[in-house]
Formats: sequence, C-alpha cells, structure tokens
Amino acid sequence: MVVKIAVVGAGAVGLSCAVRIKEVLGTKANVTIIADKFGMDTTSHVAAGVLVIETPLQISGYKGKRASVEKDIIVLSFNHYYESASLSHAEQAGIHKLEGYHIYYPGVKTGTVPFYTEYLRNWRPVTEEELVSKFPALPKGCRGHFLEIVVTSPAHYLPWLTQRFVEMGGKVKKSLVTSFDELWPEYDIVFNCCGVRANSLTDDTSLLPVRGQVIRAHLPKAEKSFAYITNGHESSPYFFWTPDGTVLGGIKQKNVQDTDISLADRRVIINATAKYFPHLNFSEDKIMREKAGLRPGRPAIRLEVENHQHHGEKRWVIHNYGHASEGIALSWGTACVAVEMLTDILCSSKL
Repeated sequence: MVVKIAVVGAGAVGLSCAVRIKEVLGTKANVTIIADKFGMDTTSHVAAGVLVIETPLQISGYKGKRASVEKDIIVLSFNHYYESASLSHAEQAGIHKLEGYHIYYPGVKTGTVPFYTEYLRNWRPVTEEELVSKFPALPKGCRGHFLEIVVTSPAHYLPWLTQRFVEMGGKVKKSLVTSFDELWPEYDIVFNCCGVRANSLTDDTSLLPVRGQVIRAHLPKAEKSFAYITNGHESSPYFFWTPDGTVLGGIKQKNVQDTDISLADRRVIINATAKYFPHLNFSEDKIMREKAGLRPGRPAIRLEVENHQHHGEKRWVIHNYGHASEGIALSWGTACVAVEMLTDILCSSKL
C-alpha cells in the first residue's frame, strides 16, 4: 500500500522533510507539499542561512528511540551542510564555507567555549588583542573564536530542494491549510512544518513570532567571511557573505508581527555595520534589497506525533516547527528525525 503524505509548509523545514521522505520511502509514499507561500515569500528566504547555533538545543514532545536527540539533530544538520559544501551540487544549492569571528560582549555567558564548537570542523579561541585589531570599536573585555562555518543561501537552496523533490516524484500544491481536518479525506499522515502559522493550526500558545529584518548588500570585501557579535541585546550586529549579497543584521523582536521594513531598524543595522565592520566599506548605495520576516519562536522545537481520526480510521500529524532563527541550520537534522518518527508509525500501523 502506498502511504499518502501531506507536508504543510514550503520553507526549509518543510522542503527538507519532503525530500527526506522520498529518499527513505521512494515510491512507497505519495508526497505533496501544500503551502500558500513558496520561495521568496517564505520566512526561510529572509534568513541568512548560517550554521551558527546560539543556545543549546531543546526538543519537546519527542518519544522516539534516540537517547540524545538534541545532539543528534545538530550532528545530522552539520554533517549534511559540511559534506554538501564539498560536493558538486554546492554551487547550485548555494552552500559555501566561510571563515570568521563569533564575538561575545563582556557579561555574555557562554562558558569556556560555546557549546556548538564540538560540532565544528575548524575553530580556535582568539585573544582580545586579535579581536580589537580586527574590530577596533569593540568594548574592552570581549571574547571570541575564529570559526569555519557553512552558509546556505535560501535563494539557491530552496529551489534546489524543490527541484530534488519534484525529480523524485513529489507534488507541489499552492493552498492555505486552515485545519488538519480538511486534509484527512486525501492524506493518511500530515507533516506540520508551517513555522509561525503552526499556532493557528494547533492552538500552541507557546509559539510566538520573533521579527527579524536584514539588509543584503554588494560588499566584495566580505567574500567568504563573516563576523557575529553576541551582545545580549535584541540587535546583535553581524555580517555573513553569501553568493546573493552580504547579509547585514540582526534584529530580533519577540512577539512583533509587523513584516514591513522599519526605517528605525534599518538605521540600527546601517549604524552597527559602519561602527563595527568599517573594513567592508559599506555605503547605502550598495544595498541590494531589504526584507523582514517572522521567525517561529518557541521554548523548544516541537517534534511530536499527534494521533487523529477520520471516520474511525487512524490519522497522524507529525509536528516539526519552532526552530526560531535556526530554521535552515537545523532543518535537515529535524527532518531526518521526523521521518524516523514516520517510519515508526508505518511499522506499527496497517498502512
């Protein structure tokens, strides 16, 4: 029997789930991505797409076989991007390695080293003298590390994932899903990957929008480099080179739903770039475009199976949302685990 699966959401998380389902089940699954927004209209398209995780990962609802699922998700994601950056499809998928600095203001608690360094391939601590020589405007007492990370350009990566999915026989449907009940006549299992909209489908009051705004600029001096300053505030300055322009940020505003470009936030980003990263030679005439979006903020990513029924027959929702600012970074790892949850359902049911 062929299982019929709907993936709700066409950002990085939904596309990764759809591709992974087809990789694992092949022709044993008919998979359709259903979303009202695709490509440049998704939150993922706003993202810088960098492999930096600020705080230890938290997962809720998971009842699978992995004893250390949080660590496993990070390893699966990091391995996916690092390996992809060295393969022939890297350019098409927009996956590139960068070298640069993660910097911490005095008083920002990170421990001796950031937790995520154990997953990196190359990193080293740097002295305050080195930081000040590179970034003279930093206050005294800053700490930091020099890292090799991976950046994934959503303008390339989302179409690449979509193409892979379609080439494997997947289908794409543009539609706004307002209730899981409307899907049960046609589908056996639903993957809920619709980001900040998940609260309207689940009444999840712990899910809140976290507004972000970025600038993309043509800055040749940033090529294959980055710097990220964690200062403990909503606006932590950064730049990340991508093949689609250098991303300048960053704004994080909890429970703010406005996706219009804020001139005040624009000025915050511009002033921070000029202050901390003068070597980029940034000027406003180099701005390519600006975007704002709503990250799905949650105390923990929800990876959970929820049982439903339709006319007495079993149906399932596999929730995979709440990635906040790490949607692209963790999308592949959570997709792998979510598809394991799917195979557990198939093994224990009559589908």
